Amino acid sequence: MQKVPYSKRVAIGVVSNGWLTLMGAPSSLAHLMQFSKELDDAPKTKTDTNGAVHTEYMPRFDVERVLGESPVLNTPITSKASMISPASCKPYTHNTLRSLLAEIMTDIAHNILRINDTAHACISGLLAKRHISLTVAGPTGHLTAVQRMLQSKGLEYELREHHMSDTGVMSRGGSDLVAIIGMAGRFPGSETIDGFFEDLIDGKIQLTKVSC
Repeated sequence: MQKVPYSKRVAIGVVSNGWLTLMGAPSSLAHLMQFSKELDDAPKTKTDTNGAVHTEYMPRFDVERVLGESPVLNTPITSKASMISPASCKPYTHNTLRSLLAEIMTDIAHNILRINDTAHACISGLLAKRHISLTVAGPTGHLTAVQRMLQSKGLEYELREHHMSDTGVMSRGGSDLVAIIGMAGRFPGSETIDGFFEDLIDGKIQLTKVSC
């Protein structure tokens, strides 16, 4: 069996009933369409994904290096809110923010996103008479699938989504145009950001009298 270079591979990144998302280099996708007439004739919609995600074919990345050493990551998780993994379709079970983010990042990078199975896992525990608020956290093409599943279960819900711009595209208010690549500062009682966060976690109060 001949080994195929990463740059020539095509991965299935997102799976839902009736459709899936293929990710890969444009040249690789073109070769695939030439190879399969069925795929070439199938209806297609181009995504705005600019890199390979939800694929096991990418080299594994160093999660600990990406997360860094901020003390905030060691914050215990005490919330009773449930978050479902889109890969295993089971609730994440973690004691700290560090371990939770580590699994989320791995799911995004290397595990297939299963739309219908994840929606079913979220909806299966909902009660018909309970008020349901469906919040769209950002631009997504998967809202229709979730709405159809809610309707098929006879569940009434309130939809809260991002503001639609004049161009018909979901807007994040410009927040997606900003990337924070570094941060520094001096804070009350500490000379560094890490020290400031440690004070917050420990509940320390740094209010003091100012002498004239």
